[in-house]
Amino acid sequence: MVALPETTLQQEAVYKKELTHVIKTVEKYSPDYWLFNNAQNKFKISSDLQTWQQEQLLNLFKKINVNKSATVISAELIFQSAQQTPLIPSQYFTNEEDALQWLVGSVKETIS
Repeated sequence: MVALPETTLQQEAVYKKELTHVIKTVEKYSPDYWLFNNAQNKFKISSDLQTWQQEQLLNLFKKINVNKSATVISAELIFQSAQQTPLIPSQYFTNEEDALQWLVGSVKETIS
């Protein structure tokens, strides 16, 4: 999933609606790994909405048994993010290449 720069003017209700749509789509495919490229997202998320988003994603991850998730965010957001103990291995990155390497690198190690 990739967030685009147009998100600057996005409203909370639209954000919730779009994330709910993404969750329903992801449920259909039940991926083992989740890559969320949110580096270009300019939407200022409230703490209440952030809590709601985390609950929705954690419920999704449990439901479809996601093994790992990687999120690409801006460097300044990494410093602002208070990381909680995730239910699955999770990591934040500033670029998609590093996120993918971390995400699938362990798959290659497991197969070897």
